[in-house]
Amino acid sequence: HVFYGNATGTIAIANRGGISGDNIFTMTGNAEIRCNNVTYKKINPTYINGWKAFGDPSYSLQFFKDQHEIVYVNGVFVSPATVVANTNVFTLPAGLRPAKNYILAIAPYADPKNPVQARIDKNGAFNVNGLPLANTNYTVNFSFKAEQ
Repeated sequence: HVFYGNATGTIAIANRGGISGDNIFTMTGNAEIRCNNVTYKKINPTYINGWKAFGDPSYSLQFFKDQHEIVYVNGVFVSPATVVANTNVFTLPAGLRPAKNYILAIAPYADPKNPVQARIDKNGAFNVNGLPLANTNYTVNFSFKAEQ
């Protein structure tokens, strides 16, 4: 893989000689991702229960689905000032939901040695289990096969 980018928020990844030949991925700002002239619309979640987007839109959590029905969820989001254990953060829309429930660990930027458990359910609910830190940035980067 070859990674390159510039200060305007454009990142490109070149996969030379892969199974299907050369694949060029380009991510421009926070609006779209292109791969071999196919554009994927990135979607911002609608946060609930006091959770919110990270201040810099270039890093805020977003998701998209590729032509192989793989959903990618990545970016940073912020916990509320008053945290409650086991809360729903957002819900993925139909068509972007997993076929089964997934559990993953997410680490707070302020204290990466103390991650909390997150769960994405078949119904699209993205939950943070346990008691997260208040007003803290959490980073997520995972993918899964979309429901059929």
